Amino acid sequence: MNPTIISLIRHGETDVNREPIFQGQMNNPLAIEGTRQAVLLAARLSHLKFDVLYSSDLLRAVQTAAILGKPHDKEIRTSSQLREINRGDWTGMSYKACAAADPAGWKASRINPEFRSPGGESFVDLHKRIVAEIDRIARLHPGMHIMIVTHGGPIRAFLRHAIGLPAHHMQPFEAANTSISRFKLEDQQWTMQLFNDCAHLEINRIEP
Repeated sequence: MNPTIISLIRHGETDVNREPIFQGQMNNPLAIEGTRQAVLLAARLSHLKFDVLYSSDLLRAVQTAAILGKPHDKEIRTSSQLREINRGDWTGMSYKACAAADPAGWKASRINPEFRSPGGESFVDLHKRIVAEIDRIARLHPGMHIMIVTHGGPIRAFLRHAIGLPAHHMQPFEAANTSISRFKLEDQQWTMQLFNDCAHLEINRIEP
């Protein structure tokens, strides 16, 4: 059987992405720049064959997936399990306001992967949720190339899983808006093939 390929795409930029705000599971749309990024991504991937298109059910991801999938005439399969981390009561708060309102919680959120903001998830919770969902999707489509539009937190979490880092690992990895990260599942083992590729946003576009 052919290996299973997962391409994880981060959604295009939103207005909130430009601010130091906990966006979390806010259901906000793409900004004008985010739409431009998604169009460039779709042009880059227009000749790339993939079999299935999944997306987080949050609007910014669905809008990105719709632009990406249009040249391929692919149905978008949405999943709430592909959402960004749930920040609970901190959702929509600026970092500055959060640090002022809850200094101890703010400090814990920077160093403790098991910390949960009130009503929210921890990074460990996110890791478990995303790994379980991507594994489920991979089992549904063995040997296929699966495109998934999701968020920065989920992409970083799955990278840790694929390269063998524990859920508690706090090393920051950057997954920029509309970046491409690709993983291969073969013999029940994930390997990373590509991470945070944004060549389509550069002047000299490089084909995948």
